[in-house]
Amino acid sequence: MPYSNLFNFHKNDYMMLVYALLWTFAFIYSFKKSGFKIGTVLTLIYAVSSYIAIYFFYEVNNFGIESWTVDSGKFHLGAFFYLFISTMLFIWPVIKHSKFLSAVRISYKYSSTLWYALIIISPIIMWGFISIGYEAIKVDSVSLADTYESSIAGENSIANVNYLGKKCIVFISYFSLLWPILFFMCILGNSKYKKMAIIPGIAFLCSILTAYVCAARVGIVKNLMFMGIVYFLHRNNLDSSVRRKLKLFFFGGFALVIIVLTIITLSRFGDSNAGLNVVLTMYMGEGELRFAENVWNTSKYMNGDMCFSTFKDWLGFDTFLDLEDRRDFYNNTLGFTTSIFETFIGDLVLDLGHWGGFLVFIASSIFINLYLDRRTRKGIMEMDDIFWLSVLILTIAFGFTYLFWKISSVHLDIIRCAIVVYILKNKLNKQAKNEILSSSSY
Repeated sequence: MPYSNLFNFHKNDYMMLVYALLWTFAFIYSFKKSGFKIGTVLTLIYAVSSYIAIYFFYEVNNFGIESWTVDSGKFHLGAFFYLFISTMLFIWPVIKHSKFLSAVRISYKYSSTLWYALIIISPIIMWGFISIGYEAIKVDSVSLADTYESSIAGENSIANVNYLGKKCIVFISYFSLLWPILFFMCILGNSKYKKMAIIPGIAFLCSILTAYVCAARVGIVKNLMFMGIVYFLHRNNLDSSVRRKLKLFFFGGFALVIIVLTIITLSRFGDSNAGLNVVLTMYMGEGELRFAENVWNTSKYMNGDMCFSTFKDWLGFDTFLDLEDRRDFYNNTLGFTTSIFETFIGDLVLDLGHWGGFLVFIASSIFINLYLDRRTRKGIMEMDDIFWLSVLILTIAFGFTYLFWKISSVHLDIIRCAIVVYILKNKLNKQAKNEILSSSSY
């Protein structure tokens, strides 16, 4: 493989190194301030991504694949500083409160409502798991590639699943952000609830298998990353024996995911001129490069169609709820493709503009900081706090690729899960209070 391009620098190539050094300094600062806590992990993710971006840049330009190459002639140093500062506005409140988040005390209330709810949905989850598990056993590299192309074309990726199985799988997917929280909620309960942890646990595995059958690599990574975040927030509340078992599970799961992602990637890009290393590093390092190449240089915006289409539709504004329709329209309007990674900051800038976006980032940082300040003074977190904080951290942690909730269907998933969280929290708190009053009356 030729590496001559590694030594053929463009005058703007040094900007990628400046960006990587900024994240290196951020990581070192966070580590010295709070140790290897959640804020430090977030800076490490972006530091690693920034160095992989440099590798990806030179590797992909070696192959000369026109649709993949990155034009560093369009880079501006301001783009990398803007991206770093904007991302840090979201990470800084997490760094500031990392010690609290790593030792947070979680308060869950338990009652028969939760137990019966899990019993009622268990047949749905079990049949969905059996149905998608059967499909997962049948897939091979050829079918994975065909499935990916079919899903891009808007076809049903689980068309071969039986009718009842499809309904069960869809139900499980609607609440994919809820299963990890319910899993740890059960783990923290008494023996009666610990046994019930298997139900949300199987639902979570079903989400992973569905992403695999649909050849959705980002879906696998996103679900596992969310589970890891929820675990991290609960870790201090778990018994040491439980933590050891979960660590073994996560390490084994990580190894399995690497194998699965490699299989899916080979099925899709096996005939490509690019090597597997280029394809894999594209997912870790493309975002910041596309931001500097495309997003920073655009003077045209999507006015909410990228990240807020559901809400625009509810308010009666014209928008695109179909992903492919939106891409077809804006690929022509903007002059570059919107189907690639541009970081979560890039997605928001394409909707809000450079200045408008930056003002929103500042306001968001202030709000997050005030929210965490209030929770720190309170000393505990409840179910709704865990849900919103997990969504926030996933937004940042996954944000080196894209904004995970920018798609209309994910808007609805978050809304559904939030409604269930608040109903369940209020119902459980009320029942727990009544049970305490009832027992004290004897």
